[in-house]
Formats: sequence, structure tokens, C-alpha cells
Amino acid sequence: MYWNMNHDEIWKPVKGYEGLYEINTNGIIRSIERIIHFKDRKRIVRACVRKQNINVRGYYYVRLSKNGKGKNVLVHRALMEAFVPNPDNKPYIDHINTIKTDNRLENLKWVTSKENTRNPLTIEHIINACANDNCKEKQRETKGRIRAKNYNPKQIFQYSLDGKFIAEYPSQSAAIRELGHGHRNAVGNIKVALDNNRKSAYGYMWATSKHEIEPYIKPRGKCVQIAQIDNSGNVIKAWDSVKEAAKSIGIYDTNLSKIIKNAGGHYKGMTFRYVD
Repeated sequence: MYWNMNHDEIWKPVKGYEGLYEINTNGIIRSIERIIHFKDRKRIVRACVRKQNINVRGYYYVRLSKNGKGKNVLVHRALMEAFVPNPDNKPYIDHINTIKTDNRLENLKWVTSKENTRNPLTIEHIINACANDNCKEKQRETKGRIRAKNYNPKQIFQYSLDGKFIAEYPSQSAAIRELGHGHRNAVGNIKVALDNNRKSAYGYMWATSKHEIEPYIKPRGKCVQIAQIDNSGNVIKAWDSVKEAAKSIGIYDTNLSKIIKNAGGHYKGMTFRYVD
């Protein structure tokens, strides 16, 4: 099939194949008429429309060649790269009417992964495709298999704060049920205690193996003395905690901590230090 070179359709080069192929706003790709020199001969490549095929995902593609190497190129991507800028580097292209073979320029737009799943027609198709009870039951079975496959409970051991063994459980969830706490947040708190060795949760210490452990020592946290000093390093005033010092000078305790840590302790002509 040869294309009429006098056709008034807008054509632009296919990205990566400039001077070899062009594409128009309807997603038609054609070769550009040119002369190829091959050894002692020359060959004329005529302008003709390239045959389009449908891949396993339902999208049109064409086979293009460059420097003797062939490659399958998706028509809708070649069209967008030729005609529509993508300053935000969005990786996907959405067919607005959800028809994958409709490669008209007005039916395409650059999208993110999240935007690609929020096309109202796409959502409607998904809902309609699984509207019966049989399909919903299959979905529940699939989710159940995935949860069962990923479920890999680990045995944990409970200790008192003075380091005495109390009980063992087949999983964190089992320990939470025994303690009578809400499930999701409670499991998270025990996990934090396990990940940060020597931390406690719900008045107990936790471990992933049964062994002797040292009694729990409460961290100092913010209950550390703060002192205001002069240029010679002499203490002008002292407080028992960051909170007390911050309240005295009229700022938040978190701000005072940041000042001491990141600004050398200097604030409005005053200098503050942690007391060792």
C-alpha cells in the first residue's frame, strides 16, 4: 500500500527513527522515500504505510528497522512522543475511551501509574467485569491464598522488666490476643520493641529467642539537664529537663533541642548546653 505524498495530513518523525519513518495524528506510520547506497548499488525506498499488528496485550505495533536492526514499536507511544511534550516524564499513556486500538491523538494522554488506573471508564469496566457473586468469591479466594502464602509467623518470647522469662508465643498476633490489646497497633508496638533491642512494649520486654536478658533500663529521653552558660562556660542557670528550660524562655521544647543540636545552642544572645 502506497501513501499519497500530497496528502494534507500532519506528519512528524518517529522518535529514534528520524529521516526513516513518520507518523501522523491518526497513528499511521509510513517510511520516508529515500535512496540507500549498498556497496556498488543503490536502492530506492518508497514512502509506504507500515503494516500494523496487535500484540498479546491488545496494542498496535509496527516493525521498524534502523542500521539493519529491526524493532517492534508501539504505535500509541510513537504518536505521543512525536506530537505531545512530556515535561513531567510521565511513564504511561492512557487511551481515554479505553479502546486500545484507537490511536487517534485526541484519544491519548500522558499519565502516571495512579492516573492510569483512575480513568472512569476503566473503573467502570473493572466493576462490570466482576459484578456477579461467582467472580467476587474467586477474588476472595485469591486474596486468601496470597495472605496464606505471605503469612510467616515467628515465635516471640515475653520477659518482665527485670529480665525474668514469662511466656512464649507462636507469633506477635498470638501474644497480642493473650494480652487483650487491639491488634494492628499493638503488633506494631511489639515489632518496634523487637527491632530496637532492649525496648519495651506494654510493660514487658520481648525477644525472638529464649535467653537470659538484662533488666530493662528506662532511656533518659528528654529528662536531661539543660544549662544556660556565659562566654566563659560558667553556668548561669540550669533546668532538670528540656521541657522546663523551653517553657522558661518561651519556646517549644522540640525547637530548643534543635537549637542545641544544630545551632550550637545559641538563641537570642543566650547559649544552652546539655549537662553531662
